[in-house]
Amino acid sequence: MKALFRKTPTGLLPFGDDAEEIYNKVKMGSTVTIDLVRPRNAAFHAKFMSLLKVTFDYWEPDFKQLELQMEEMGLDPRTKPVKSFLKFRHNVTIKAGHYTEVVDLDGNLTLEPDSLSFANMKQETFDQFYKDAFQVCWDMVLREVPTMTEQEAHNLINIVDSYAGS
Repeated sequence: MKALFRKTPTGLLPFGDDAEEIYNKVKMGSTVTIDLVRPRNAAFHAKFMSLLKVTFDYWEPDFKQLELQMEEMGLDPRTKPVKSFLKFRHNVTIKAGHYTEVVDLDGNLTLEPDSLSFANMKQETFDQFYKDAFQVCWDMVLREVPTMTEQEAHNLINIVDSYAGS
């Protein structure tokens, strides 16, 4: 059984209906074991998504270079590739050093981005991941924005995050 509890001056109290139900099943005076896990900060996860949104909006692929790559691959260079937010998020995660090496069907080594789900990444790991991801976004995109400083980038991310309802 898992449930959220909040620490108060009088002790741990159930936080939500599920926790209340579990709490009420424990007899007064009985001893229970608690596996203490702090849930991830959802607001900080939303801030990460704002970082990605800001960076993705400023990022412009080098379409001339892509045209050459498409020709080398035998693809029609008249078609214009599209930007993908999901692929962008995966690339940032991998470039931030949070990935697993896997082998594909052709026997090639590829990199899979680590899962950012609340169940798979603890808050401490996510804190470091955010710093790493910000550095990737800054180094590869945001520092190229005319007159933008790192502090202005942080401020812009905070503004976008506040509009997102975090």
